[in-house]
Amino acid sequence: MKKWCLSPFFLVLLWPAAAGAIRVGEPVVELTAVGDESRLVELLNVGGAPLFVAKTGSRMEGFVLDDDGRAGAPVFSAPTNPFNQSAGTVSSDRRSSSFLVTFTEIPPSRLFPWIRTRRHGTDGREPGTVHPIDSSGVIGEEPRIATDGAGNGMVVWRSFRGNRQIFALRGRAVDADGAPVAAEFEIAAPIAGAIAVLPSGADDGSFLAFWSTDSRVHAARIDAQGVREPPRVLADDVLRFFDVRVVMGRSDNELILAYFDFICDAGELCPSVSARRYDGASLDPLGDAFVLAAGGGRPSDFDVAARDDGDYTIAWSDHGSLEIRARDFRSDGTLLGPPVTVASGVANPVRAEAVGDRVLVAWTTVRVPRNESRTLVRAMIDAVECGNVVRDGAVSATDALRTLSAAVGAADCSPCVCDVGLPTGVDATDALRILRAAVGLVQTLDCPC
Repeated sequence: MKKWCLSPFFLVLLWPAAAGAIRVGEPVVELTAVGDESRLVELLNVGGAPLFVAKTGSRMEGFVLDDDGRAGAPVFSAPTNPFNQSAGTVSSDRRSSSFLVTFTEIPPSRLFPWIRTRRHGTDGREPGTVHPIDSSGVIGEEPRIATDGAGNGMVVWRSFRGNRQIFALRGRAVDADGAPVAAEFEIAAPIAGAIAVLPSGADDGSFLAFWSTDSRVHAARIDAQGVREPPRVLADDVLRFFDVRVVMGRSDNELILAYFDFICDAGELCPSVSARRYDGASLDPLGDAFVLAAGGGRPSDFDVAARDDGDYTIAWSDHGSLEIRARDFRSDGTLLGPPVTVASGVANPVRAEAVGDRVLVAWTTVRVPRNESRTLVRAMIDAVECGNVVRDGAVSATDALRTLSAAVGAADCSPCVCDVGLPTGVDATDALRILRAAVGLVQTLDCPC
């Protein structure tokens, strides 16, 4: 039986410092899988708890981290294709303590993998039934799954079509338990690079599928019956075969597409990470593209987390400096302060996820002491200052106005930022208290978290 132990695993706290900036706190703990070579796959919010997913050889396993970043035994384990770095993905609607897992499995009678789904819970109890998803392709790989919180799910994957000698993007709708509810269908062919899927935000059971071909990122609206609308090109000049990240915002049905491209200083050839905001319903762009990470660095992997306060955090591994970096930004391209260095001496897969009013960033560091490979999972938590709604480092009348808008339902604001008095929810009294603090009449703001 496999034994799991905890040795130093780092949780790094970030606090607001000068205007728009954040500073890094002290490390706390580190999770180590002894004797196994693991790789970070996923980090997501399941019912308010962070779930860390790693691939270890031919298995994919998930761990729930507590408030101190500690984890015990895996809460789920699923087979994967040992010859492919992409193990599968996990999806949760954030309100439920259960989640759907999609994974690749090579049956005894086959040489190549098929796609499977299964429901699990954060309590580690008996999992649900394994459901086969694909049946028509020679090879199924890189499965992605999304759920919408209303009992609808969608799986998309790369399928090698032996008769056509190409990779196609295929999809299949599933129910809340991961069981197929309709036949699989083709979304696009051929495809070359990254794929992703998200709920569309519309109350019709539809989803958005994303994929790259050559130097473009495409998107299409899909449902259980297949492709509903012709695919659209969302971005040009992206780096071929590199990953993309698509995040649905917390309000206004906005969508953030982030991708690798070439934007460098002084004509130097180097990758950067750019992003653009879209309407989640129409897929129309809302503003121009903007650069999140560039300037002589070498971003090699990145992830974007949508925060409960409406802003975003990007974390990336920089191959040039061997650092993990992070910064906050708004959907209009406003960068909230300079990047912070979270860790040095590493440049590995990185994932970010918002949990409550914090952002957890995890990455993999592989060390090989005495011929023993270990995976070290590290993380940071970004804490927002109570009352500083616009997160510019100082409480002001603008924060009071934003809180008043939230009190009347015209905007969203986490109680961890706007509920500054009695823990009774965000109301006009909180806005007044923030205004009094801005002019020096109140010394302390007390948020519930």
